[in-house]
Amino acid sequence: MKILGIGDNVADRYVRQQLMYPGGQAMNFAAVGRMLGAHAAFLGVFGNDEISDHNMSVLDELGVDRSRCRRYVGDNGFAFVDQHEGDRIFLGSNKGGALREHPLELGEDDIDYCKAFDWIHTSNNSYLDNKLPKLKMTGIPLSYDFSTSWRTRGDFEEICCGLELAFLSGDGDSAEALDGVADMMLSFGCKSAIITMGAGGALFRARGLSLHEPAHKTEVLDTMGAGDAFLAGFVTCCPETGNSEKRFIVEARMRAGAQAAAKTCRNFGAFGYGKDDPGGIAALEKNRKVSHLWDT
Repeated sequence: MKILGIGDNVADRYVRQQLMYPGGQAMNFAAVGRMLGAHAAFLGVFGNDEISDHNMSVLDELGVDRSRCRRYVGDNGFAFVDQHEGDRIFLGSNKGGALREHPLELGEDDIDYCKAFDWIHTSNNSYLDNKLPKLKMTGIPLSYDFSTSWRTRGDFEEICCGLELAFLSGDGDSAEALDGVADMMLSFGCKSAIITMGAGGALFRARGLSLHEPAHKTEVLDTMGAGDAFLAGFVTCCPETGNSEKRFIVEARMRAGAQAAAKTCRNFGAFGYGKDDPGGIAALEKNRKVSHLWDT
């Protein structure tokens, strides 16, 4: 199966450990998908700093195609991270760095490139929402990770229409509320939705089909990237897309997703490959003073 992650890449900078790990929803999807055996590519924007060098070298080592990525002068995207009992806590970020400064422009050659894949995935942090119509017109199944932003945004109808799959985090929300969110997304034209709920497992919803996959028990060192791994496992399992709505296919995909998420939780970072980051704490303090780049 050929999968494409398009959009964000970052370094997750663990300030206590003084380590940084490759991350970003779109890049995690491509990297984990490749580790699961898919032919994977990433299309995004890099800066020209040490973070960029590390992320690109990891993609090369994994065999993820990055031939159409852009690179600009400036900082790569990064986020500062702490942990509490294995759960990652975001302390802030530079909101995408070079990607925020230079959002992807998709020319006809990029669209032709996208058409060669079996699945495309992007996210709410990819600065790509205004390019979604172009991606939908390729006819390639497209998934979109809303993460937790679904709680505050009002553009569901525009984004969901034509999506193969909406993916979002519902950890801490009631089952009743999440059922309502899934119903809303399906009513806006999304073919299916997956809502991850941390230790509560994950829900799958499509018209006429509702499934729950329990979280697979495992030792949890770090929950970073577990949702991205779940989606990669789901997509790369049973790639016969013509049978994607049959219950037994979806059940197999949900099990594969939960298995991939559990494996990710046994490692630090979204998919490992940590690198020393002794300047992380100083960078955290510096960026706290740049209020227009800061989120919490």
